[in-house]
Amino acid sequence: MRKRRQNGSPKRFCDCFRAWRSREATLCGDCRFGKSHRPQGGGGGRTPAGPGRRGRAPHTPAPHPCTRALAGLVGVLTGELRELRDRVRALDDGGRAPLPTAAGFALADRYALLLAGAAVLGVWHHAGEGGDPFLADAAWAAAALHQVARRLGARVPALPRECEARLRQETRARFGTQHSYDLYNTPLYG
Repeated sequence: MRKRRQNGSPKRFCDCFRAWRSREATLCGDCRFGKSHRPQGGGGGRTPAGPGRRGRAPHTPAPHPCTRALAGLVGVLTGELRELRDRVRALDDGGRAPLPTAAGFALADRYALLLAGAAVLGVWHHAGEGGDPFLADAAWAAAALHQVARRLGARVPALPRECEARLRQETRARFGTQHSYDLYNTPLYG
């Protein structure tokens, strides 16, 4: 459920989120999906040169490599979803053809992978509201979306070293404290 502001209207996504969805990736320094904020100086990450020129404002620090990787992977999966939509529409033949064909099953499999990617983003988004700091980190979400994109056959660059280092660090910490390797990070006994 969307949080409501004091005036009762739903909380809006920041300009950075809209930019990711429209493939014009510009990020403010510590952007998170759904976090309602105004980048300092206004403009949603635009340069002072004017509204037609996109870029980071001079005061905005560069985003973390894991956040940049996550933004790129969101763009890849968004493109895959658009392609899937077009393929389903072409297969559907105006709503008259049944989808239980070999091609329909393959498209359903692709859709299931895209839903898994959406679930990753949902967990990452809501982890920012408190809870496990690892789940609020973009490193694991970027790694999970990287796997989804590769399963879909998309050509994606390797993950940044910072993402892999953060995953290794968390794995060692959970092994040392005997915690599970799932989203719940529960203690293991025995």
